[in-house]
Formats: sequence, C-alpha cells, structure tokens
Amino acid sequence: MLLEFGMAFPKSHAKMKALFQWLAEHGEPMPPMLLLELRDHHDYYLKLNQLILTQDKKLKEIVLNDKLAQLLKTIPGVGDLTASRCLSDINNAADFKNGRQLTA
Repeated sequence: MLLEFGMAFPKSHAKMKALFQWLAEHGEPMPPMLLLELRDHHDYYLKLNQLILTQDKKLKEIVLNDKLAQLLKTIPGVGDLTASRCLSDINNAADFKNGRQLTA
C-alpha cells in the first residue's frame, strides 16, 4: 500500500521505528483507510516487540540459572541464545568423539 505513496515497509527494527516516527512527525496527507491499516500494523509491531522482550527475559533467566550455560557463555561470541540452543540440542557432549563431530 505504501508503495503508492513512494514508501515501502522497511526490513529492520530501527528503520521500522523511524518510519512510524517520520509518519507521526510529518503528518503527510493519506487516505483514512491507509492510516487505519498503518495504525493496525503499528499496533501489531509493538505487540510483537513486547512478546520478543518477554521471551528474551525468560531466556536470560534460564541461562542465568544454568551452570553449563554460564560456562558456554565464557566462550567469545557465545551469548544467551547460543548457549541455550547448544544445551537444548546437545544432551551429552561425551556422545561425540571430538569437536569436529559435534559441529557437524
């Protein structure tokens, strides 16, 4: 819809935020139906962001209370998401002969 007005929905969080901010500040004339659609998209966008924040908090709590996850996080580049993913995918590291087999 926005393409008719020379705009398209951006593909990143920061750009999406900037689009809604720009629309609020500039008050470009748009058809009422388009404004309703944009408002619905904005509400949905905010809800998704809130759900993501909630899941991130749960993930951090899980990793914080897991000794193995804390150990994995000492590896450079490994954060909460990677540590939790490794623990969920690998039940026992002893099942693998070496690191190469683990990564395959």
